[in-house]
Amino acid sequence: MSPAMSEDPRRFHDETLREATFDDVDLGAATFHNVTLEGARFDDVNAKAARIENVTFEGAVFDDVSLRGARLVNVDLSGVVIEDADVEGLVIDGVRIDELLAKHRAGTEPPKEE
Repeated sequence: MSPAMSEDPRRFHDETLREATFDDVDLGAATFHNVTLEGARFDDVNAKAARIENVTFEGAVFDDVSLRGARLVNVDLSGVVIEDADVEGLVIDGVRIDELLAKHRAGTEPPKEE
């Protein structure tokens, strides 16, 4: 059903918006379910307090992104490459990564188990 035929014109169901452009749009409290964003581009986006669940970012590129204060739970980070990142206060499974990297760079990290 197209949005014009729906009782609620804000509801899109079974629609194709490929190559659409949204500029200066407020989607606060919007819900996206069963959505394909393959090849989509997000620039100058505020996703503060957004909940991102059951999402695949395989092959995605994050550039100039702030994850400050974000909480990642039950995530697969295998094969992830992090470059030129500020990791101050980053904790993974109780380990302060900034401190671990500082020890590594100073050549004082514990030997790796084999």
